[in-house]
Amino acid sequence: MDEKVVILGAGAQAKYILEIFSISKSFKVECVIDVDNNPERLGKEIYGFKIQEWDKEYLLALKRKGLSKAIVAHGNNARKERLFIKAKEIGFELVNAIHPKSIIASTAILGKNIIVNAGAIIQPFARIANGVMVHSGVVVEHDDIIEDFVNLGPGVRLAGGVRVKKGAYIYTGASVIPTITIGSNSIVGAGAVVIKDVPDNVVVVGNPARIVKKNCQTE
Repeated sequence: MDEKVVILGAGAQAKYILEIFSISKSFKVECVIDVDNNPERLGKEIYGFKIQEWDKEYLLALKRKGLSKAIVAHGNNARKERLFIKAKEIGFELVNAIHPKSIIASTAILGKNIIVNAGAIIQPFARIANGVMVHSGVVVEHDDIIEDFVNLGPGVRLAGGVRVKKGAYIYTGASVIPTITIGSNSIVGAGAVVIKDVPDNVVVVGNPARIVKKNCQTE
């Protein structure tokens, strides 16, 4: 496909996107923008692209030239949401990056600006909202609801009927039993086994998962 896209972000998620697009050929990358203007990254190359600084006027110029698509790549869920909104305000259409070695059921419903890495499985009637990061080896079972700007770490297992609310982060290898709800902006620690609902804005760890503290920091 010859459609061009700008990647808004230059960290780990940008690397995933570049790898996915290099394999899938679903989009041709025009440029990579470091939305944080990190001096340690600016000017360096990633997959052959020189990392450029965030400049709204430059993005508007790209839009005027006909580049209409973008994808936001940022590991902080709250920051990612704000960048998603900014990109839409500029007029970009947000696209998905789906690895060809992932498996997505025909009845699954996907939003915008979703990244799905290799080996992930999204089962029938699951719903994945905007800005969700699905790492390698994640299993999202039938009828799960993943709300906006959630991050599912490598190897996360969600049984059927689970709901993960907006901004939650589930770390590597955690498991959630059927019909559980993970609260908004909550964090599930690596390897945790969640057997009861998790409220909003908390951190849970262990087997079984237990609350260890409040999560007051979103960025």
